[in-house]
Amino acid sequence: MIQGTIIRVAGPVVDVKFTEGKLPALQEALTVTAEGIQRTMEVTQHVNETTVRCIMLSASEGLGKGMEVQATGHGLTAPVGEGTLGRMFDPLGRPIDGKGPVGVIFAISDSAGNVRGCCWDYQVELPPKADGKLDVGAAVGRDGTLTLIRDIGLREPYVGSSQLVSGEIAEDIARYFALSEQIPTVCALGVLVNADRSIAAAGGYIAQLLPGAAEEEISALENSIGNIPSVTQMLAGGMTVPDIIGRVLGPLLPSIVEQSFAEYCCRCSRDKTRGILASLPKNDLCELIESDGSADVRCNFCGREYHFDRGELTALLDEQGR
Repeated sequence: MIQGTIIRVAGPVVDVKFTEGKLPALQEALTVTAEGIQRTMEVTQHVNETTVRCIMLSASEGLGKGMEVQATGHGLTAPVGEGTLGRMFDPLGRPIDGKGPVGVIFAISDSAGNVRGCCWDYQVELPPKADGKLDVGAAVGRDGTLTLIRDIGLREPYVGSSQLVSGEIAEDIARYFALSEQIPTVCALGVLVNADRSIAAAGGYIAQLLPGAAEEEISALENSIGNIPSVTQMLAGGMTVPDIIGRVLGPLLPSIVEQSFAEYCCRCSRDKTRGILASLPKNDLCELIESDGSADVRCNFCGREYHFDRGELTALLDEQGR
């Protein structure tokens, strides 16, 4: 196996130096062990005769100059076989669903607070936990990974991940930040469900330590969080976002310096859906026209349905023939 040495780390971009004439191939997977965890990167460029540029496919925190890198001799691999049926995997071949009944959960947001999400199965019947709370961990499952993909304007997006531990979303998010991004984090979420299973209120908070936080500040935050009601209880009591912030950070005397609003916003449209149909292979379009004579496309994020009749499908087929 070929070995190299890290000579530069810039976020998810890592430069590795090898012996001249022994460069790993483009798209080859390289591995490095940092803080006891094996990380994977992919070769994206041959910078010169001795250096390759790579994109990390897991967290780059903890990497530094002089660390030894191992070339695997192959590209990224993915598992196959019966055990993979119905499951979804990340670029490293690790399952990203928790193998729970809800299947894969997607959540997408942007910097403006527009959020949308979906899962494979919305109708999951599970008994509540002993304390009467929803058993989110059993619904999500624990055999998989939490993967965060962040577009930071580079050629490849930043990808970080951590193993699911409890299936409880807040706990696994906090663990992700601690392990993948090395940021001490407290995360709590809550959903208040009506008797008819509609959502009365939902919310949560994330508190993260900044570098240089004093021990007394850390202790004050820990004591505060250990003595506050659950998010669900605070929502049921009518507490607002500033109220909850005050309870979480009370001893630290927080002041709100900026507010932004998040809302569920789906970006689907008839034009985008038409574009998806237009990208289908010609044979698939012909089969739709001959078998059904129309197509109904449902958005998984908002449930909106778009109907395309025979004439519209035929027009798409004609456009492909031009």
